[in-house]
Amino acid sequence: MKGKFACPYCHTKTDYLLLKHGKKHCYMGHHHFLPIDHKCRRNKVSFNNKMEVRKAPEPLTGEQVLQHYESFYQFKFGAQSKKRKQRDKEKRLHNWRKKSIFFQLPYWKIFLISHNLDMMHIEKNICESILGTLLDLECKSKDNEEARHDMQHLGIRMDHHPVCEKGKFTLPPPLYKLGKDDKKLLCKFLHEVNLPDGYASNIRRCVDENRFLLSGLKTHDYHIIFQKLLPLVLRNILPKEVVVPLIDLSRFFSSLCSKELVEKELANMSASIRETLCRLEMIFPLTFFDIMVHLPVHLAEEAALGGHICYRWMYPVERYLRTVKGYVRNKAHPEGSAVEGYITEECMTFCSEFFKDIPTRPERHESTTVPEPLAGLSVFY
Repeated sequence: MKGKFACPYCHTKTDYLLLKHGKKHCYMGHHHFLPIDHKCRRNKVSFNNKMEVRKAPEPLTGEQVLQHYESFYQFKFGAQSKKRKQRDKEKRLHNWRKKSIFFQLPYWKIFLISHNLDMMHIEKNICESILGTLLDLECKSKDNEEARHDMQHLGIRMDHHPVCEKGKFTLPPPLYKLGKDDKKLLCKFLHEVNLPDGYASNIRRCVDENRFLLSGLKTHDYHIIFQKLLPLVLRNILPKEVVVPLIDLSRFFSSLCSKELVEKELANMSASIRETLCRLEMIFPLTFFDIMVHLPVHLAEEAALGGHICYRWMYPVERYLRTVKGYVRNKAHPEGSAVEGYITEECMTFCSEFFKDIPTRPERHESTTVPEPLAGLSVFY
């Protein structure tokens, strides 16, 4: 059962199939982002058995988005709201479900970046999918029996089709399949790695070497693992066909996080990430390619318009939200309690400005410091 799926950023239409088990798998079709004369466009076997002739899509402008807004009914929330109108999905020309209040601003349609992509969550979700698939974690792996049946139903990846023996299906091992010794090596590397103080949290407590499990990792932990640790260990346990695109993907995120961005390098990164995702499509199953794996296509272009990633991601916001949550004392009214704690903190900070000799914010390692005697003559004290 074929239909259409649109990227919420570039709004490009890509085919999907609604398969027997009711799940929706998208053909993100990253090879149609490539140049017209690229060899991957003529590769039918590795993708969807079709030659790609579509041109690379262009993001919609604010005026075009507003034209789409006029073509659908906005559902009104509340007890007196009318029932939502049911309409045929085949006639829908866009992927909008709700009218954003930001587009009511008169200047919103002229913005070059109408939606800021958060690289923090994109990187975290991609790294989580990679680790879950490599270690075959429960509810985290993108490779399962349903994914293999989907490829068999579509007639692609013949070497990945499940084999039925005595009424039971066995899954042929793919290129990214890790053996028991390789999983143990990966978990041992993450368990024994030593990082500088304050560089990352204690990753060792999140790794179970015996059961090959990863749990309790924070978003910044995935950031460190994906950019710094994973390329070091994967080159020794995976074949070259799998390691090269994974390292290129890690290098892409590492380059975006740099303090200096050059316009020419961003253009090259935008072209290279498309080829990297195409090579990943030839290796990993369809379930691996959700919308989070597609969004890196737009990150380099967005950085060229919006500037450095470190000023637009969610790390400072998430850290400050943790501070605000610490102000809560009355769980029956958390919002008011947080506001009261914030006002109290601001008042104490304001009053402390009048006491110059009294430190109000102790250093992190203040308790470990030992006062040293002053050097020189006492007359110069």
